[in-house]
Amino acid sequence: MKITKTPLFWICIILLIVIGYLVYSQSNVKNKNIAVYLSTGELYFGQKSGLFGFNLKNAYLLNKGEDGKYSLQEFNKAAWKPTGTVHLSSDKVVFWSTIDDSSDVSKLVSGETKSTDVAPAQTTTTPPSANGVTTQK
Repeated sequence: MKITKTPLFWICIILLIVIGYLVYSQSNVKNKNIAVYLSTGELYFGQKSGLFGFNLKNAYLLNKGEDGKYSLQEFNKAAWKPTGTVHLSSDKVVFWSTIDDSSDVSKLVSGETKSTDVAPAQTTTTPPSANGVTTQK
């Protein structure tokens, strides 16, 4: 008895390949240090956790002080004492990027250095605006 492969069979095969690729590509980013810029203007750094969405472990938030200088605040040390993973709303994400493992921010997020050990930047960079334009002074 000959079994014919119907279009439904091929659609299922293609769907399995696409799902496999998506899971594989997401698993390569899991536990990597990333930066996430939100439409609210906030910039988060942390270790990506979970396969989908923007869940961050060891999250830090970029804050601008009254003196105009930027600093990184450990998210779990905020006044309201959040615990666990930070779950960011994916519809608020403007962009995200992995961070090089040798950068000071990456070392801070990974726990290799303390916040006082992070060298100050040589240039002052303002976070990008919602339209994607970055300015440097």
